[in-house]
Amino acid sequence: MTATIGIDSFTFHRFFGENTKWEEPSREKFVLRDFLNYADSQKVSLVSLQTVYLKQELNNFKEDIASWLADQNHEVVLTWGHPNGFDGGKKPEMLFDALYFLQVAHELRLPQMRIVLGNHWNYEMPVQERLANLRPLVKSLLVAAEKFNIKLSIENHADLQATQVMSFVEEFNSSHLGLCLDLANALRVGENPKQLLRDFNLSKVFMIQAKDVRIIEGHEQPTGWWPSHFFGLGDVGLDGCIEVLRQKKYQSPIVVEISNLFTGLDVHDVAGQAISFLDERLNGDLTP
Repeated sequence: MTATIGIDSFTFHRFFGENTKWEEPSREKFVLRDFLNYADSQKVSLVSLQTVYLKQELNNFKEDIASWLADQNHEVVLTWGHPNGFDGGKKPEMLFDALYFLQVAHELRLPQMRIVLGNHWNYEMPVQERLANLRPLVKSLLVAAEKFNIKLSIENHADLQATQVMSFVEEFNSSHLGLCLDLANALRVGENPKQLLRDFNLSKVFMIQAKDVRIIEGHEQPTGWWPSHFFGLGDVGLDGCIEVLRQKKYQSPIVVEISNLFTGLDVHDVAGQAISFLDERLNGDLTP
């Protein structure tokens, strides 16, 4: 198989001026062009771009994306909604923002936009109540996505189990709506990422977000500290996940997305190792 490996701009969220409560501000700063240059330095052909950071560069982000896409080997996916999207249905007004970026994706001829419905702070809210409020919002986005012929993928954002998101996706019975499966977020809500990959119809998984995280004693809830580590050294079980992906010949994008780091680690080191790890195991010859 030849897997398309990408990297998400959230990997460098501190460089874009965002810090979780587990982190300190970074002296190193990025704008979009810096991130795209980083992707080029790593020979990564696909990037997923957090729209929250694009808002910092409203005057020029479209030009920068179009310039990067001038290389026909490059591909861009928009990732909308960070940090909490529709807040479990409590922020329907965010639909206008999502529709704006879907229009941007159409203008730039991008193949996919990932969305989030909420985040880990919504996890304890009643699921069916949330989904009832979210259905009309997703339907409105889906109508536009179908018109533009853009794939729309919903991430399990530690707000719902991935199985719940997949069931929600399947309700709409649309070839334009799928799941963005975040392997670490599945672990955060008690799921087994490898088993999910075995069980799911992967044609409905439009994108996979890969990171490896450590389970920290006392932080087992979705709202706890789930620090990123070098790929293969965390608790996600990435080798087992990759085994299933190779068996099923998964062809959609697999995107590195690093969250807050384990103590003493550097994001440049972890991101570079993550890209190499995925490329070697997904695209390399593993024959002994």
